[in-house]
Amino acid sequence: MNELMVREFGTKEVRWSNDDKVNLVDVAKCLGLTRKKDNKNYIRWTGNSNSVVEKLEKILSAPNGAPIENREEIKNVLEEIEGAEDRSTIFISNWLAKRLATECHSDIAHEFKNWLVSLDCAREEIEKQTGATLQDLLNIQQQVNTI
Repeated sequence: MNELMVREFGTKEVRWSNDDKVNLVDVAKCLGLTRKKDNKNYIRWTGNSNSVVEKLEKILSAPNGAPIENREEIKNVLEEIEGAEDRSTIFISNWLAKRLATECHSDIAHEFKNWLVSLDCAREEIEKQTGATLQDLLNIQQQVNTI
């Protein structure tokens, strides 16, 4: 796995890999796809319409829910969720994180969607001002971290 970049969303951390993949557990927490048990929050992986798997299946089954290349990713993620012993190692594309967010309608999900838009706007502004892409900047960061 590539080196991770951590961004803060309120009191939560969201981990991105330097190939612009985002951690699914972090996204699920930020979208409120959790349940509380014994004063601890757990990811709601399956079981009702407000779970990660059901949201992904809804995207997959919608006629215009996802382009073909993203449908393959969703199928792979569903397989990983089903078979993974440690789901905290599952990373999804930036596109899928945003698409999953569009299926969530809680207050915390709306805050997360606004935060994602703010990140995109900041990235676009940096690219406009510097001429460097996000990947260029991440490569520079990785080089600096190895020195």
